[in-house]
Amino acid sequence: MEKRQTELLLFYFTTVFSVIAVIGLWAIDIGASGMVIESKYGIDITATNGYWAREPIQQYHIGLWLVGVSITVLSSFVILCFMVLGPGKEETPISVCNKKFEDYKPGEKV
Repeated sequence: MEKRQTELLLFYFTTVFSVIAVIGLWAIDIGASGMVIESKYGIDITATNGYWAREPIQQYHIGLWLVGVSITVLSSFVILCFMVLGPGKEETPISVCNKKFEDYKPGEKV
């Protein structure tokens, strides 16, 4: 597989798992809100999105699992990017800052 295809594939999976992480955070928010309402007012709450219903504590834990799995996969992708793609040959801002003053030639753009 070409390097460009690998970059696009990693970008796709990174985007998908970032969205899953946001969905997990949203599920945690809904579950925590339901648990607070249950404890404060003593009424029975059901978290639903119109297709399925569950208890707030189940919603909270599903969100925890989604966030945990997606963050683990995302960190694996970061490691994979450095292993497969490498640091690259372009100059980064850090490599430019690490150059010594004597390394610059007269008239060279910084």
